[in-house]
Amino acid sequence: MPTGRSVLNKLASAAICAVVIGLVPIAQAEEFKRDPGRSYDLSWLPRIPGAELSSREQLDYGLARIPLKPVQNYKDSSSYAEVEGPMSLHCYHPLPQQLSPLHMLKSYRQSLEKAGYSIVYECKSEKDCGKGYGLFLTSITNTHADFNCRNTSMDAALTAKRKLRSGQQWVHIGIDGYKDKAVWQIVAQDGDAVNVVPEISPGTLSAGLASAGSVVVPGIYFDSDKAVVKAESKAALEAMAGLLRQQPGLSIYVVGHTDDSGSLEHNLLLSQQRAEAVKAALVRYGISARRLEARGVGPLAPEATNTTDEGRTRNRRVVIAARLANSP
Repeated sequence: MPTGRSVLNKLASAAICAVVIGLVPIAQAEEFKRDPGRSYDLSWLPRIPGAELSSREQLDYGLARIPLKPVQNYKDSSSYAEVEGPMSLHCYHPLPQQLSPLHMLKSYRQSLEKAGYSIVYECKSEKDCGKGYGLFLTSITNTHADFNCRNTSMDAALTAKRKLRSGQQWVHIGIDGYKDKAVWQIVAQDGDAVNVVPEISPGTLSAGLASAGSVVVPGIYFDSDKAVVKAESKAALEAMAGLLRQQPGLSIYVVGHTDDSGSLEHNLLLSQQRAEAVKAALVRYGISARRLEARGVGPLAPEATNTTDEGRTRNRRVVIAARLANSP
């Protein structure tokens, strides 16, 4: 007689799922089958190489339950911490066949530790993770997630957390090694966190550079069509300066991006001026100008559509990229 696990896996292939609370501006829910880029990934918690984004959903407010120990009974409230706030769900599907659950768990653990998280709980087998995990997953959030993100058991899991300026941020990773494999990933921030800027620190920037070679720096602000860094950018500038102090051998490109409103020539100039303004601000923090190369690319490298307000907002950004030591 087929088990619940085998029946469900006949209906759905494995997936990577991500529930994010309080990390991104909330937009209308959307579903899609393929992600052409990585614009929806968290810079400090990158997807497993080779995984594809199958669906994405965002809510203004939701409830997430973060496991604190093996889940034997999904109704046992002592098994989890409840976190309420804005929420988005990502489902990555499928995963590379060659990666084992423990291999993926190690990769996530390293990314989280680099980003300043401490590991609260970890299990490394289906037995250790608890028999109630499957039913727990169906109640873990109040979303209508892609069915590919629901599975009945986990072969490895971890929970991590870090302290924010207000409250705490939790991450839970659950990995199913059956067939095509799956990862259930929850990131939750307690407190009222609608449209908050992602928490930024030298650790989150370092993790992004280590995983992808570049990282968006959230929290850099300019007035419309201006190139003067606003005072509200202090936390982001301090994080960048902290990163460069912690890694004295690191040199970076500071890259300005704009949306596609206006002429190409104007946007290229504006993005260059904004990159130079960020560079100048970092020099005032004591960073050598020789370690900083400012470049503006205008609208030439969008990470979202320019046909919506949300997309244009995401495209107006500052990115840092690691420079090789022998770069001119």
